[in-house]
Amino acid sequence: MINNERLSGILLHPTSLPSPYGIGDLGDEAYAFIDFLARAGQHLWQVLPLTHTGFGDSPYQSFSAFAGQPLLIDPRHLIRLGLIGGWELTDCPIADPSHVDYGQVIPWKEKVLALAYSRFPQKRHEIPGIDQSFQEFCESSRYWLDDYALFMACKKLHHGVDWLHWPDEYRCPTLEFKAGLFKSMHEDIEYYRFIQFLFFDEWKRIKKYANDHGIRIIGDIPIFVSMDSADVWANQHLFQLDSKGYPTRVAGVPPDYFSATGQLWGNPLYNWEAHEAEHFSWWISRIRAQLHNLDILRVDHFRGFEAFWSIPYGEPTAVNGEWVKAPGHALFSAVRDAFEGNLPIIAEDLGVITPEVEALRDEFGLPGMKVLQFAFDSLDEGSYLPHRYTSPVCVCYTGTHDNDTTRSWYQTLRPECRDKVRRYTHCSNDTHFPLDLIGTALASVAAYEYAEVEDMLKLAEEKGEDPFLIILDNIEDPHNLGAIIRTANQAGAHGVIIPKRRAVGLTATVARTSAGALNYTPVAKVTNLVKTMEDLKKKGLWFVCADMDGDVMYDVNMKGPIGLVIGNEGEGVGRLVKDTCDFTARIPMKGDIDSLNASVAAGVLAYEIVRQRSV
Repeated sequence: MINNERLSGILLHPTSLPSPYGIGDLGDEAYAFIDFLARAGQHLWQVLPLTHTGFGDSPYQSFSAFAGQPLLIDPRHLIRLGLIGGWELTDCPIADPSHVDYGQVIPWKEKVLALAYSRFPQKRHEIPGIDQSFQEFCESSRYWLDDYALFMACKKLHHGVDWLHWPDEYRCPTLEFKAGLFKSMHEDIEYYRFIQFLFFDEWKRIKKYANDHGIRIIGDIPIFVSMDSADVWANQHLFQLDSKGYPTRVAGVPPDYFSATGQLWGNPLYNWEAHEAEHFSWWISRIRAQLHNLDILRVDHFRGFEAFWSIPYGEPTAVNGEWVKAPGHALFSAVRDAFEGNLPIIAEDLGVITPEVEALRDEFGLPGMKVLQFAFDSLDEGSYLPHRYTSPVCVCYTGTHDNDTTRSWYQTLRPECRDKVRRYTHCSNDTHFPLDLIGTALASVAAYEYAEVEDMLKLAEEKGEDPFLIILDNIEDPHNLGAIIRTANQAGAHGVIIPKRRAVGLTATVARTSAGALNYTPVAKVTNLVKTMEDLKKKGLWFVCADMDGDVMYDVNMKGPIGLVIGNEGEGVGRLVKDTCDFTARIPMKGDIDSLNASVAAGVLAYEIVRQRSV
C-alpha cells in the first residue's frame, strides 16, 4: 500500500468453500475462512460477482446486476430461523471437493428455498425482528428488486426461456400491463423478494464479521450485463436494441494472437447517449449497490469504458466488428461526484491496452492489475515483471479466476520459461514454487490505497520531529504532483495531503515523476481540505500558504509543527483554504513574470522551512 500498509489477501469465490450441501455458501465455512485470513495476517478477501447466475452458471452472466446469488444461502441459516428442519436436508447433493454439480445443486436448493418460503407467512411474526427487516429491505431495494422479482416471476411463467421469446405484451410491457402483473403474480414476486432478503441478510453478517476482523472484501462487476436479465428487460432504452427488444450490436473483442476470430460475447451494448441523458443514474445506482455490500470493487474489462468492440448482431464471429468510443471520462466524473471523490475501484486493465485507456485509468487514480503468470509465458521482458512496474498504483496477482492454478500453470510451462521463473524467483525447489511466486508478488512495488493523515502524524512522532506536512489545493498536473512528492521526501516532509475533487490522483505519471519517492512519502486524499486543516490545528499545527500578497518568506516564522499550503499557478490557493491559514508567505522575485510553477514554489518554500528548522 502507498501508506506503507501494504495489504495482501486471497481470491476465493464462496462457491469454492467446503460445504456439506454440494456448493460453498455463506455458512460456517465462510466464517472459518475469515478467521483463517485474520490468523494469516491477510487483510483482503476477493470474490467474483455475487449475482444470481443465469445460463452456464457463470457469475459473469447473471439475471440481474443487483440481485444476490440464491445458491449461496446457507441451509443451516434456514434451520436456525425455524423455516425448515434438519431432517429435510438429508437428500442434499453429495459434496465433492473437486467440483460443483450445478445440475443437482440448483433444483435441490430451489426446493429447499421454496419450502422455507411456504412457511414464512406463518413464521414471519414469530421470528424476532424478521418481519420488519424484510419490509425495510423490500423498501430500500425497491429501485431494483421489483423489476428483478417481476422478471423472475415472468421467467417462471414462461418455463425459464429467455425474455426475447416471451409474448409481445410480456417482452415489451406497458406500465399498465406491468402493474397488472404485479397484482396477478404477487405470490411468485414475493418469493423472489424473500430469497433476496435471505441472501443479503446473510451477506451483511459476513461482511460485518470480516470488517470486524480487519478483512476488507473486494468484489467484482462485469462491464456488460447479460441479454437475458432484468436490467435489459426493464431498461430497454439504455441498450442498443430494436423495437422488439432484439440487440442491434453486441459486445466482444477483436481477433488477436489467441483467437483468429476474436471473442463473440453476445452481451447487448449500452446506448451511451441515453445513459448520459440520465446522468449515468443506472451506473451510479449499480456501483452504489455494490459498494454497499463490498469495500472495494474490481471492474472487469475496464478498457471498454474508453472504447468497445461493437459487432453487428447475428455475426457468427467477432471479426466484423469496430472500435467505438465510450464516454468513460464523463461516466467516471459523474461517479466520482456521486461518491464525493472516493472511488475504491480496481480497473481490470489486462490485455491489449492503449495509451488512451491508461490515461482514463490514471486520470481517476484507479489502480490497474499485474498478473505474474503473464510475466513468464514468454522470454520477453514484459510489463508484468515486477521490476518493470512503473507505478505502485496497481494490484499484483499471481493469477486470476481465468488462469490455471499456480502449480498447474508452472508444470505446463515450456522448459525455457520455467527456467526463467526459477531464476527470477530464486526458486530452488519446485515443490515450494507457489510460495516463491507469492513472495515475488509481496516484494513488488504494487500498492493499493492512500495514506491516512494520522499516519503522517505518527511518522513524525516516531522520528521525534515536529510534523511537517504539504497541503496541495487544486494541483491538477500529474507532473507537478510527482515533483512535489519528490521534493517533500528530500525536504523531510512527513506527508502530502491532496483533495478528492479538482485534483490529480496518484497516477502512473505521478509515480514516475516522483522518481520513487511515492514509495516512501505518504499521500492522503481528503474530502474537505478546510476541515482537515482545522482538525490539524487542534493538534498544534500552524499553516502557511504561498501567496504573492503575503509577507516575504524570510520574515515568516515557519518553525515548529507546520503545514505548507500550495495552490496552482493559475488560481493560487482557494479563498476558504487561504482564510484557514495562519500566515501567507511570498517568494521574492526579480523577474518579469509574477509566478512560479507550483512544484518550484513548493520546493523553494519547503527548503526555507528546512533552513529555519536548522537554525
